[in-house]
Amino acid sequence: MRKIFLTAVLTLALCLPTGAASAMGLIDVSNPAGGSQVGWTFSNNVFTVTGDVLITGTTTTNRVVVASGADVNILFNGVNINYPGWGIWQPGALHILPGAAVDLTLIGSNELSGPTGLQVPQGATLTINGSGSLTATGHGGGADIGGGLGGDGGFINIEGNAVVTAINNGISSAGINGRVIIEGSAVVTASKTKCRGKN
Repeated sequence: MRKIFLTAVLTLALCLPTGAASAMGLIDVSNPAGGSQVGWTFSNNVFTVTGDVLITGTTTTNRVVVASGADVNILFNGVNINYPGWGIWQPGALHILPGAAVDLTLIGSNELSGPTGLQVPQGATLTINGSGSLTATGHGGGADIGGGLGGDGGFINIEGNAVVTAINNGISSAGINGRVIIEGSAVVTASKTKCRGKN
């Protein structure tokens, strides 16, 4: 997993290593026509991420998918995605497809809500870090963070000073589902956690 190390954050202005800023796209989930349109595409209410992006904004209609095979850095800064739907065929507010790897850095307060909040199926890898917070809610039978309804989660590593809350509102699913490692000073609150020993 590649990582971009931040030296400073001033609202949405990021101080990155030489060349990194120009390579990072910008997604405003409330405005598909805005942003830099680098490292992502938009179609049928879905932002498909293929490169490093900073994501911000609020939406109740759009969601984010990380393409299979992508190995990307994503920065969340004030993200609020509340995606409607229910059941196994309904995807997460943020959906990391099998074969993708995401390093997710949290800045400020962020929320994901959907049938699965942050969908990390088996075969996908997620590392959450930063000094911000993330509240994920699966209201359609999927985990808050991890697999969808009836599905196993992938590899989930939570580190740094991240604060992650996953209190499931579904009937029987886990707050966090997958191979979970918590490191550093990360604070994780989860209900009905389902962890596996191997990916």
